[in-house]
Amino acid sequence: MKSCCGKILRGRWTLLFLTFTISAASSLAQNVSSVVHGKIQNFQQTSSAAPVANAAQPFQFGSLILQGTATINGATLTFNGTSSPRTYDPVGTGDFSILDTFATQALLDAAYQSGSNYTVSIDTSAGVLSNSIFLFPFTYPTTPMLTVPAGNWQGGNIVIDPSVDYSLTWNSFANAQAVDVIQLVIRNSTVNNAPFPATQTSFTIPAGGLQPGTVYTCDLAFVRVAGATTGNADIGPSYATLAKDTGFTISTLAATPTPAPSATPSTTPIATPTPSSTPAGTPTPTPSSTPPAPSPTPSSTPPLPTPTPTPIASPTPTATSTPTATPGTLANISTRVRVLTDNNVLIGGMIATGSTNTRVILRAIGPSLTGLGIPGALMDTTLDLFQGGTLLMSNDDWQNSTQQAEIAASGFAPGNAAESAIIWNLLPGQGYTAIVRGKNGTTGVGVVEVYDLDHPATSKLGNISTRGFVDVDSNVMIAGVIVGPPGGTSAKILARALGPTLSDLGVTGALVDPTIDLVNSSGTVVRANNNWQDDAAQRALIEAAGLAPGHLEEAALVETVAPGAYTAIVRGNNRTIGVGLVEVYHIP
Repeated sequence: MKSCCGKILRGRWTLLFLTFTISAASSLAQNVSSVVHGKIQNFQQTSSAAPVANAAQPFQFGSLILQGTATINGATLTFNGTSSPRTYDPVGTGDFSILDTFATQALLDAAYQSGSNYTVSIDTSAGVLSNSIFLFPFTYPTTPMLTVPAGNWQGGNIVIDPSVDYSLTWNSFANAQAVDVIQLVIRNSTVNNAPFPATQTSFTIPAGGLQPGTVYTCDLAFVRVAGATTGNADIGPSYATLAKDTGFTISTLAATPTPAPSATPSTTPIATPTPSSTPAGTPTPTPSSTPPAPSPTPSSTPPLPTPTPTPIASPTPTATSTPTATPGTLANISTRVRVLTDNNVLIGGMIATGSTNTRVILRAIGPSLTGLGIPGALMDTTLDLFQGGTLLMSNDDWQNSTQQAEIAASGFAPGNAAESAIIWNLLPGQGYTAIVRGKNGTTGVGVVEVYDLDHPATSKLGNISTRGFVDVDSNVMIAGVIVGPPGGTSAKILARALGPTLSDLGVTGALVDPTIDLVNSSGTVVRANNNWQDDAAQRALIEAAGLAPGHLEEAALVETVAPGAYTAIVRGNNRTIGVGLVEVYHIP
């Protein structure tokens, strides 16, 4: 196939489709290789929603004359209803084209009528040659639409990992004829495709076919052949077409020297030492009333007014009977993820169980991660605490807080002045949401942490959930959990990784198929799961806890663990990306 892409394409919407059916083997020996006419409707797709018309170039007529063995000096086009011939413009080295743009289909059809003979007169070094193609008044084809997972769309691009095969999928070409074709073009890449049969609905981009850290402009066109000539000694096979083209962009992930998070202690995103247990005999402090917050000013405007996208189920309270050893509880819970902007900030939800308030410290960590060897850390964090839709308190830099003295005395003061912290009394059975952002819209890897300051007490942290953007390699979602106190009994925890459920709640770009691994402090994978119903015994435990995920593709696991530090790692199956939710529950 002879490609004109390097010669005539000045923009995304020009004559790509005009060379779909030109065979170099059958046409290059002619004086003129081929002539192709076409009417084009141009669309653009930037998300999983349907493509929209391209505002700049919605409708076009194009005609292309491809040079053969003779030199082309010039050419004109005539057809029914025209008062004078239309002159072709030279493009590249030897080819000639016409490209006209119209605001509406009606204007296009009025200027270039279907049901007409399109006759080209070509002045060449071999003489004046003529070619006539009848453009039948067929209907336009279906509009092409990419059907890749919604979570693969980010910032208007399809984001893929170029180091592995990627399946690009699209809708079917409805009512396609045998001669109709589909063309996929990935500009400036080595992925070159001949026309596909109109029945094809996918193409696998091979690993290594695209370069990392690159944005590619692409086109997917459905082309209806509405007229053709077989060719002769002077002019090769020629065509008239009706086409719909959907433009889109592919953004490839940058190569990173950081290996994918393995089950090693280095992935545990707990930036501070394990809090020490309350010494035996020390009276349990009586939680003070919730400190009055000064009229809180959100650290980022506007705040997310309703943290309901974090679906935290009410956990079953653990038994209150006291065994010989101190019962295991969740003493600290933290989650590390890449903090983006808008709806892709870091959102942590928590519930306390028991009969009294639970005093906790919440921290938003970023700069301290740099000292732990984590690249791309958030350099300045902000923290907002909500109950329902009510903003309770905000903090930018913890040393500027009215709670600075109490934070310092707690033993959990952040290690960097640009990090944030809030101390609060959680009411039992109430849901709270902590939102971590980068100051002034900055992005990077961040951690949200919750420490139980009343441990042990009659109330405790019952569960925490965190919502954020799940990327690949070192930017997957990593939740750290400390079960304590040391020397206490084991605790049963249930961990979930949700994605499709977020789509049900109106969250765009959700992870379509999450996986979860539970890793101990020695780096050993204690338990892993892809789809929560895969293991019959685990499924029974999950359902008995009343915490079964709403979709088969979501992941969950139940494990009884000894006191210590654990990490729950959430990834997208097959290195997919999107917004995900990790949850850890303490269950009886």
